[in-house]
Amino acid sequence: VTSTLQAKDGFGDGILDLPTAVANVIRTMPILKDVVGVFGCIDASGSYLKSRLQRRKGSVVLYVGGMVELFYASPKKETVFLKQRKGFVKLALRTGADLVPVYLFGNTTS
Repeated sequence: VTSTLQAKDGFGDGILDLPTAVANVIRTMPILKDVVGVFGCIDASGSYLKSRLQRRKGSVVLYVGGMVELFYASPKKETVFLKQRKGFVKLALRTGADLVPVYLFGNTTS
């Protein structure tokens, strides 16, 4: 989900501000919260992302499949969980943010 409203041409200073949104449960675990904090990860809750995009703070990396997709990852089969994940589209429509779909093939192979 990306908000290109921060510059006239859509590529302002916010383009480099690209934090990854992570599940709030990860941000409360003792060691993991410190690790994700170092990388500048932000809360993936709808309310936080909505306020960030409405303030025109730039782009956000959002793994739509979430943690469920991690548990079903396999080097032999690509699995994507999108059917029940429509909130990010609604969020983009409500905030005027652009959606830039990206898929990494072979991400689970070694």
